[in-house]
Amino acid sequence: MSIDSRRAFLYPGAGRGGPRLSAHEVMRRILAMTIRPITIHGEPVLHRRAQEVERIDDSIRELVADMIETQDAAHGVGLAAPQVGVGLRIFTYSFADSGDQPSRAVIINPRLRLIGKVSKESADPEEESEGCLSAPGYNYPLKRSEHVEITGLDLRGEPLRFEATGWFARILQHEYDHLDGYLYVNRLDPKWARRWKKAVKKEGWNQPGLTWLPGVDPDPFGHDEPEDLAEPEGLVEPENLAEPEGLVEHDGAGQSKGTGSAERGFSSYPG
Repeated sequence: MSIDSRRAFLYPGAGRGGPRLSAHEVMRRILAMTIRPITIHGEPVLHRRAQEVERIDDSIRELVADMIETQDAAHGVGLAAPQVGVGLRIFTYSFADSGDQPSRAVIINPRLRLIGKVSKESADPEEESEGCLSAPGYNYPLKRSEHVEITGLDLRGEPLRFEATGWFARILQHEYDHLDGYLYVNRLDPKWARRWKKAVKKEGWNQPGLTWLPGVDPDPFGHDEPEDLAEPEGLVEPENLAEPEGLVEHDGAGQSKGTGSAERGFSSYPG
C-alpha cells in the first residue's frame, strides 16, 4: 500500500481542493494505523443495533483505516465496525467479482433492500456456507437473497447506491446484518442452529470480553497453513486490486464459497 494511497484513504479531500497534509502528518497517520482485536460472539456490541455516524471526521477515517488493516490481516472480505468493538454503522468489503461496482469500498450509514426473495429451500452446505470472523473457525449454510440494493455514504460523505447479485449480494447482507446486531448464525435453520448452539457451549462464547488478534493468534480459518492449497476463485489479493477513488490498496463478509463442509473447517470468505 503506497503512501499516496494511504494519504487518499485517510484524507480523501487532499489533492482535490481539500486540505493538504504534510509528509510528516501522512507518516504519523500511517504509523498510527492498527490491527484491532476482533470481537467474538457474546460481546454485547455484536448483539445490538449500531448507531448512525453523525460526522465523518478524522476519527472515522482512522477507524476505517484500522478496519481495512484488520480485514487484511484476517484474510476477510468484509468487516463491520462492531467486529472491532465500535458500535457505529460502518462496514468495509473487498471482493473481486463485483461486476461494474467497486471491488473495494467503505459504506457508512448503509441501507439495504432485498430485491430478490430469499428461497424457502434448504441451503446447500457445498455452495452456500458462510463463515464469520466473530464466530471464528465455523461455517454453516444459509440462504440469502440473490439480488440486493445498497445505499449509503462513502468516506467523503458522498452518497452511493448500487445493486449486487450472487456472492457479492451475500457479502453485503452479511455485513449489513452486523450493523443491526445479527450474526449470520442467528439466521440459521433449526438443524444448523442446534449445532451452532453446541459450538457456543463448547467454545465458551456466551460471555463478553473474548477477542482474537489477526497476525498474532492462529488463523481460525486456516490461512496460516502451508500454502499448497489453491486459492479459491474470487478471493481478492491486495496487489491485484484496482484502487477506487479515495480508498487504499488493501482488502474483508463472511463467506466460505464451496468449502465443501460446514461447522469447523477452512473458510476463504470470513467477515
